[in-house]
Amino acid sequence: MMVRIKERLFEIKLEIKLFLRFLPLSVILLVMGGFLIIYNTHYIKVDNEIIRTSQNILTIQESILNLKKEKSKLISPKNIESRAKEELNMVNVNLEKVRFLVNE
Repeated sequence: MMVRIKERLFEIKLEIKLFLRFLPLSVILLVMGGFLIIYNTHYIKVDNEIIRTSQNILTIQESILNLKKEKSKLISPKNIESRAKEELNMVNVNLEKVRFLVNE
């Protein structure tokens, strides 16, 4: 019985030595895994922010294009003439009825 206990204690000591031998490596692996998880989480957040910003840029570029188209329509002479007639009740000028003043 005593021999068996001594054998078991010897086995436990060997197991403890083996455990302690690989403990630093296990801790290093766990710490590295934790850092990898933190880095990956940060990378995903940054990547999502880049995607959102790119989508915002595309939306703003589309708005700029639409505004340029609207501007070109608004400054066209035909549009100005039609708006002047409709909104301001202006009429075309009859040059025969216009008097020009000349300074002499």
